Amino acid sequence: MIRDLIQRLVYKTSTFIILIALILTGLSLNLAVGSADNLSASRTSSCNGSPDNVIYCGVPSIASLINKYDNGDSRNTASSIQSIYSYFHISSADIHAMNGSNGEETVTLGKVDKNGNVYGAGGKLVARDAITAGRQNIAGSTAKSASGTTFYVRKTSVSFASNSLDAYIIMLKGRFSFAVLVSCGNPVVATSVVEQTPKPVKVHKSVSTKTTSTGSTTIVNETCSNNINNIDEGGTCSSVSTTQPPPNNVTVSSTPTESSQTPASTLVNTGPGDIIGLFAVTTIAGFIVFRIFLSRKLNS
Repeated sequence: MIRDLIQRLVYKTSTFIILIALILTGLSLNLAVGSADNLSASRTSSCNGSPDNVIYCGVPSIASLINKYDNGDSRNTASSIQSIYSYFHISSADIHAMNGSNGEETVTLGKVDKNGNVYGAGGKLVARDAITAGRQNIAGSTAKSASGTTFYVRKTSVSFASNSLDAYIIMLKGRFSFAVLVSCGNPVVATSVVEQTPKPVKVHKSVSTKTTSTGSTTIVNETCSNNINNIDEGGTCSSVSTTQPPPNNVTVSSTPTESSQTPASTLVNTGPGDIIGLFAVTTIAGFIVFRIFLSRKLNS
């Protein structure tokens, strides 16, 4: 009876574990498949029908951007949209790679502000001096034409009514490539911000002493910081000199001498663990010797 009870308990427990695993697997697959849509769904808004829009009603999702780029929208032809994007060197392959087909290209939701700054994931600054384009001639814009489509190029400070706008930020190999404004589909290019990795620094110190003919001793402490890859490249050194008078009743050599300070010898570090181990070894050895001695005594 007890055996049957244990078997039932094991069966029910294993069934419960398998059920939980299947539920977690389903959730993970759903998140993986829907990641691109979830990226954009949170930014879906009502249609922005401004005549300045490169893409009418904007691009509330990446799928919407790709579809309108390929097929046009209700007001603008695909050729017209593609011509404006092409002016900014944004190709069809770049747009289609936004769905995750290119492992080197990543898309995040970020912002482009009125000062020309571009912010990626986590609000990190990824580019500066942003340039965009629209279909209206706003004061401060420059007219351009490509494949029969006229559009107007300008800084974000010219056309942005608000301080910043939501945008899809496209990064290629970790560097800013381009952006697309969510509300209007207008493309954005900017100068990528490249993070400068500080060079490792090697610090070396030296101490020297110099005794003069008068018996005074000068101690020089020098500290140098250099590129660790090239000790002679861009190094800076600073030194502190301390002069000590000669000691009383000491005969001073007439010849100045200079020597390098010899570091003090280092004692072996003996901690409590070493002492305990040494004590145990000596105790065991003494016990063995005592047994041998006692055995010989008894046999004699």
